[in-house]
Amino acid sequence: MELTFEDPPTPSMRSNGRHDHAAISRALEARPGEWALAYENVPSQLAMQIKEGQLIAFRPGGAFQATSRGRDQETLRLKALYVRYVGENGEYA
Repeated sequence: MELTFEDPPTPSMRSNGRHDHAAISRALEARPGEWALAYENVPSQLAMQIKEGQLIAFRPGGAFQATSRGRDQETLRLKALYVRYVGENGEYA
């Protein structure tokens, strides 16, 4: 899986489907501190799950940051979710 590494812009969007969270977290860890457009059209709670380490691929909690751009008001799905690896102690923030 290839990620697009870029800073989050002001409102934007992309696609949906099943995601390989482990592949995404490995790609982010390979480029610490860089934001990547990792998900599109996903449930709004995914950002919190990533930040808190609720998903195994994004553990320990706090090692990843997530921020969203745009929300479908009808479905409350995030249009774009940007994620970055900051390290277990925030050393790459």
